[in-house]
Amino acid sequence: MEVGQHSYLYRGYPVRRSGVQRDWVYGDLLTVLGSTQIICRENGEIHIYDVVPESIGRRTGLVDVLGDAMYEGDLIRRKDGHIFVICYADHWGGFALAEADAPEILAPGLSKSNELIIIGNTTEGPTTEPLPWETMGM
Repeated sequence: MEVGQHSYLYRGYPVRRSGVQRDWVYGDLLTVLGSTQIICRENGEIHIYDVVPESIGRRTGLVDVLGDAMYEGDLIRRKDGHIFVICYADHWGGFALAEADAPEILAPGLSKSNELIIIGNTTEGPTTEPLPWETMGM
């Protein structure tokens, strides 16, 4: 199977080595001998990156109000101000929203909505940028 040929896309935050800093990497998840890696194709070449296991998130297939892809571990703010974390709920068999300040409380299901925006993630924390409905009168 070619890299990226199955239906899941993962992201992970690369392990920093000798001062080299990289942003998120996206591709297929690979675990070899206790090492968690993302394998991806960049500029026609296959690259394998060691990633921080806790940063791994699977793409949900949905986008926020700005068209950005949503992943497990993303911090999401609804228009009413509530903040959630996207997680995968095995007992529901799908993605769900956990309240950021009470992770044991889950809202089943994650569906297309024009009121959700990514405000950060559990690896890097929340952003401080203004939200679209604050700047555009939405």
